[in-house]
Amino acid sequence: MNIIKKKTIALAIIACTMLSCSLDEYNPKQITEDEVLATFDGFFGLTNYCYQPLYSQLFTSSDYISTTEAGTDLWITANNSSNTQQMFYYESLGTNTNAIKKLWLQAYSTINICNKVIARASGVQNGTAGDIKILKAEAHCLRAFYYSILVEQYGEITLSLQENSQNLDLSPKRSSVKGIYAQIVSDLKIAANDLDVEPYKKNYGRVCKKTALGLLARVYIQGAGHNLSDEESGKSYLQLAKETAEDLITNRKAYGADLYATFEEVWLQKNNRGNLEALFSATGAVKGTDAEKYSSTTSLYRYFMPNVGNFADLGTVRDGHYYGRTNSALYVPTKYLLSLFEDGDNRYEYSFISTYSSYSYNKTGMARGSATITQGICDTYGIDPSWIGTVIGPQVDMLNSAWLHDAIYVYNYPYESDPENAINGWKVTPDDRTVNLYTALNDAAEDDLRVHMYFSRKPLTAADKARRPHFSLSMDQIYDSKGMHISGSSNNKDHTLWPGLVKFSHYEPELWSTYQNKTGDVMIMRMAEVYLIAAEANVRLNNPGGAVGHVNELRKRATKTGHDLTVTAASLTIDFIIDELAREMLGEINPWSVLNRNHHCEDRCTINKTRPCDSFHTFLSYRCLLYHCD
Repeated sequence: MNIIKKKTIALAIIACTMLSCSLDEYNPKQITEDEVLATFDGFFGLTNYCYQPLYSQLFTSSDYISTTEAGTDLWITANNSSNTQQMFYYESLGTNTNAIKKLWLQAYSTINICNKVIARASGVQNGTAGDIKILKAEAHCLRAFYYSILVEQYGEITLSLQENSQNLDLSPKRSSVKGIYAQIVSDLKIAANDLDVEPYKKNYGRVCKKTALGLLARVYIQGAGHNLSDEESGKSYLQLAKETAEDLITNRKAYGADLYATFEEVWLQKNNRGNLEALFSATGAVKGTDAEKYSSTTSLYRYFMPNVGNFADLGTVRDGHYYGRTNSALYVPTKYLLSLFEDGDNRYEYSFISTYSSYSYNKTGMARGSATITQGICDTYGIDPSWIGTVIGPQVDMLNSAWLHDAIYVYNYPYESDPENAINGWKVTPDDRTVNLYTALNDAAEDDLRVHMYFSRKPLTAADKARRPHFSLSMDQIYDSKGMHISGSSNNKDHTLWPGLVKFSHYEPELWSTYQNKTGDVMIMRMAEVYLIAAEANVRLNNPGGAVGHVNELRKRATKTGHDLTVTAASLTIDFIIDELAREMLGEINPWSVLNRNHHCEDRCTINKTRPCDSFHTFLSYRCLLYHCD
């Protein structure tokens, strides 16, 4: 069932009432909103709207993510337009900045719906008590989530727990951070107590017990940055973060939560919907229910990808069925971020596309997505002339292709004419989702003819490049001595390519015809974060020995064969934990809160040299002014 129903009885009746609908036939009674919400169908329809901004805005477009990922030590931008300067470098940032306004309005408007659900639950006249209790608990959980975003970003906001009426308070007062967190914790405790292990009607897009417990652990560690304590138990939020996270880890199977055995599995397409590791997801319609088509999409992938259309002479296109529409090109990983991954840590290769290819159609007369190396291409890209005349690409054949968004695109990897290049001698059958098509070539052989562009974090010698028939560059070519990205131009193409974050690059059978949006879930919180919260809390409580097992659980599953990434307690400082959060969860909409709660914003900038420090001081003053942080 779609979490946000396209048609519900409640919406139909309320809309009719608001528009003063009239019919030619006799209408004995106008149905009021109060009467609609007193029915279970009307009440249920209202609860669906508590989820509305998750997939329509917050986790599927660029605004919210710019307040959480931009302006940290992980990302810089190659697009120095006015809006990116505001969020990445805090130049001309103000309360009228679009991302700031939209987040505020989306969260507060939905909080009012949650308030209404909570207030009206006791007046529902039909439906079972158990169903009503669960739906009310969902509203408590979601209200807590939205308030946790607001207090994280804006500090002392106004805490409103009543549904708005026509008599609005035109002089709202700020609530204390302590009071806001106390209410968030109260809501999450109610939710954790009243929600079932399985989500309502087994719709994994709805919150359940593990969601509330995961968010509670996150809220405690977040509130610990303000040195908060729980008045009832007398325990610090830091201690409670440890206890809540470790309870969820220890009893994860009972709560319906778990980890995948490998990091790769987290991001396989076959695991995207109903992900084992997900505690909370932004999702559209769920396949196999009354909403057969995926009606909601995400565009987040576009902001983390370079514009592969800049390399059209190598056979790639900006707008295509494979990578999608790569025209935004905003988030460039910092040199510091790329340097965080040790040899043997496969979280880099399954998080980033570092080897780019193209696709073809298995249709007569369609372009094959390939390029023939010429002298001009060699001159432009520094390819050795010995490769002149060589045909490179494509990687993927796309069968049954058409231009309509409801067509089914089936991927066949590797392409049929080149079975000998199958990775590890294995060929995927059509519609197989057991390999990540975007990262499968990251460790491609030097002379692999399916590759168009290759990015190396390690320096490449002239001899290294001569062995490659494709454009190859290394990290030292796109960053200056201060670690800043060198702005590119049409005559300097090495500055327009970088590793693209792949976590939002889904490849479902359906792709919208504009290529701007892809179907698939976005995880709001997953189990790995709980392990890292437990580790962070232990380290901050001066108990690194209690953290080492949580860290190593994640590092072991990210280790390539022949390597050992396990760490000892002596290695576990708060800086290590912050870096580990980046390695595991880069792009997952949380680095600002991690830096903020650990009071490591300014020194991380100075150490990591992601931007000139005078710009950072501007950033810090704006964050404090707008978000009322400490």
